[in-house]
Amino acid sequence: MFSPRSRAITPRQNAPNTANTSQARLRAMMGITAPPRSEGDSIGFCRAKVKTQRTYFSRGCGLVSSNENFTPPLLSSARTDPGWGNMKKRMNRSLLIVGLLLSVLLPVSAAFAADAIAPTTENTLPQFQIEHSFVHTLASPKLQRSYEIYIKLPPGYDKPENAQHRYPVVYLNDGPYTFQVASGETRVPFNHGTFEEFILVGISYAQGEAGDISRERDLTPMLDIRHKPYATGGARAYLGFLENEVMPLVEKTYRIDAHRRTLGGQSYGGLFGLWVMLNEPELFQNYILTSTSLWYNNRTMFEQEAAYARHHTELKANVYFAIGQMEHPAPCGRLKSECSDFDMVADQAAMVKQLHSHNYKNLQLHTKVISGAYHTTTFPSGLLWALQELFLTQREAVK
Repeated sequence: MFSPRSRAITPRQNAPNTANTSQARLRAMMGITAPPRSEGDSIGFCRAKVKTQRTYFSRGCGLVSSNENFTPPLLSSARTDPGWGNMKKRMNRSLLIVGLLLSVLLPVSAAFAADAIAPTTENTLPQFQIEHSFVHTLASPKLQRSYEIYIKLPPGYDKPENAQHRYPVVYLNDGPYTFQVASGETRVPFNHGTFEEFILVGISYAQGEAGDISRERDLTPMLDIRHKPYATGGARAYLGFLENEVMPLVEKTYRIDAHRRTLGGQSYGGLFGLWVMLNEPELFQNYILTSTSLWYNNRTMFEQEAAYARHHTELKANVYFAIGQMEHPAPCGRLKSECSDFDMVADQAAMVKQLHSHNYKNLQLHTKVISGAYHTTTFPSGLLWALQELFLTQREAVK
């Protein structure tokens, strides 16, 4: 199962040491005072040892010091007392009784204290899991890399009455981020029948690689040397992996309706989706493109779209473009650090206008500007808007 790591719960601090408390009370009852135990002391009980003209408690006794030559104040004045012998016997008997009592009581109280402050760690806690989800590891012989493929099935998938039913499928790049967002956003709509049920597929970054390295190579359509040391321009090879390895695995393993495929992506993922639409338009029917990086390589996607228009009059696609209101250079609201280096809001509007201008047959365009959203916060709202448009079953609830 796909399991995001759970947070460790911090154990309670400053719990009382019941063993030390009991020992202190007994000292007070017996009229014995002693300096506080040092860090090196150990807790234990034994009979007091007696030497000529000297009495001391050895390490490990009930009244203990890390210094074995420490003489309790009560006994120091008894060295020359004529009645010391009788007092010594009474003291030994008292210590023996006290030792027996504490040997029974302290382990019990210490056990309760240990239970109260027993620490919990990540290794002892169960991990959070996304229900109805599975992970396939796919090693690509062509790419010489491995990827994880995340699957989430809708709640009705295994019901007997749906045994022959085939489901729409939504493929998402940047899976470690997008798959979890989509899983959360669809849970309640699925459970309440608000959304038509569909299957979610997330594609991870290449295993053993940092996400930014993997995505910048796989999701960019052409080489851009300005992005060194990152490799770029791997979209063609990655699309081959998606079409010839990922999709056959998913659609042979699960009941997929191959005529109702959706491709979704954020930023470079949106760039990749637009490029796929212009190069393999029959592969997907719907596209969810949020915060699309149209600035990439000197806005080369505008040139690619114009080249497509010179040779085609039809573009069979249902496209949802979403952009954050704040995805432009400063001033861009409160978070100046999140201001874009490019006017991505204007870029999206320009791309939509250019697509409209070519009057393609069977092209449906939908656009949305997410109020107050930045590049890093647009995807959840943009995705939910598009999924609602695609799969909402209770349209009368939308005003």
